[in-house]
Amino acid sequence: MKRSSLGLEVAVLLVLAAPLACHDNDYQPSEGQVVTGRFAAGFEMFAFRPCDLDENWWVDTAPASLSEEYGRLVTQPYEEVYLRARGTWSELGEYGHVGFYDREFRISEILEIRELNPNECPY
Repeated sequence: MKRSSLGLEVAVLLVLAAPLACHDNDYQPSEGQVVTGRFAAGFEMFAFRPCDLDENWWVDTAPASLSEEYGRLVTQPYEEVYLRARGTWSELGEYGHVGFYDREFRISEILEIRELNPNECPY
């Protein structure tokens, strides 16, 4: 009888994929944590993208200063700026306009907002 190595192949794939699946562990729902990323706003868009995570977050609430500072930094809607903020993010799901966003982000404090340097925040 010929033995199949399919079981071993599946086990190896699961072991190799585990670190990729665990990448999200730093982004479990959290309160009052600091996160850095790219922020952009425009028509039906109030979006945050963490520097080290390939996700889009819908900014559900934020201090009024976010819109004011953003408006001072950009020349047109949808331009990205660097944002470091304290807040609470949700579990993975479908949030924001037509469910396009991976998480919901409630910003409680703006720590830094400025122009985005070309080589920072890769995503």
